[in-house]
Amino acid sequence: MNTAHHNKASLSAGAVGRVSQEIQQLTRLAEQMHGAFRQWRWREPLEDATPRNVVALASVRPPAFRAPIHPDLAAFTASSGHDVTQDIATDVLSGEWFADKSLFHIKAENFGFAIPSGRIAIVESVPYGGQDHHLVVAKDKGKTLARRLLRSPGSVEITLSAEAPDPRNAKPTLIFSQGSVTLYKVVGMLVEQTPPPFGKGEAGELASAQSLDRIVTAYRVREDSAIPLALPGQVVLGGEDIPADRIGSMEGQLVALTLASGAGVFKRVGPALPPPFSHLRQFESIGGLGDSLIVSMVLDDGRRDMPAFSNARVVLGVLYTA
Repeated sequence: MNTAHHNKASLSAGAVGRVSQEIQQLTRLAEQMHGAFRQWRWREPLEDATPRNVVALASVRPPAFRAPIHPDLAAFTASSGHDVTQDIATDVLSGEWFADKSLFHIKAENFGFAIPSGRIAIVESVPYGGQDHHLVVAKDKGKTLARRLLRSPGSVEITLSAEAPDPRNAKPTLIFSQGSVTLYKVVGMLVEQTPPPFGKGEAGELASAQSLDRIVTAYRVREDSAIPLALPGQVVLGGEDIPADRIGSMEGQLVALTLASGAGVFKRVGPALPPPFSHLRQFESIGGLGDSLIVSMVLDDGRRDMPAFSNARVVLGVLYTA
């Protein structure tokens, strides 16, 4: 090495060949040294770490609302909760929750049933270090990715995987070194469908969303009826209540539905059955879990074996951390 440093012209292939094993050993030791340094450098948890020299995203304008968070689905669904339940909302959600959040239109089927393509992801405006199994929006050299982050404990690499509903159409998994991409944590979603913003990538930033101005109430999920739309502990955002004669105009949209029996479910509004059963309507499962229902839109049609419609409310979105 001293000769190579001071007099490169004096080196010959034979001289290098005689010490080739020592050179290979030195290369391996150098790689181990760099690996050990990276392990030491990142040995502390990175969940709360914020990449340096990274500008936060533009936050959305906080909508002006104060909505009760009901612990009872019947109260959330009805226009007046006390008519159908003894539930009393003890928590309140305000528009200030969105003060440090940004919005992204999801262009690809990378989040599975959690956030379908065409919907809106709510992300924290300030980047973070990333955590295993989180949904993230990532920026890499001008590209915007919408993926699930995977990382084994102690690893200096992160994996961004795509969870397509049809695995045959899933995009290739990407691997990055820690800190080489900017990560923004997904903390919710809006079911509103908007035209995709200009530009390439798996997600595009939005300045606003109309559904934020329609929020009137909320429900903290306690059971499994909202899976895979929402998990227990998460908060469902509700808009206006829907009378029975307006359900037909909501076909394809998500609703919270309370039946005459008191049971509450989250479903997608399906088509009415053909005559003479046009008073019956199909309510479809949201994703890969749950069953479809045939519901009578007439409260008392003389049948006791058929679920009957009582109340419904439009579902606007889900907050994962509220």
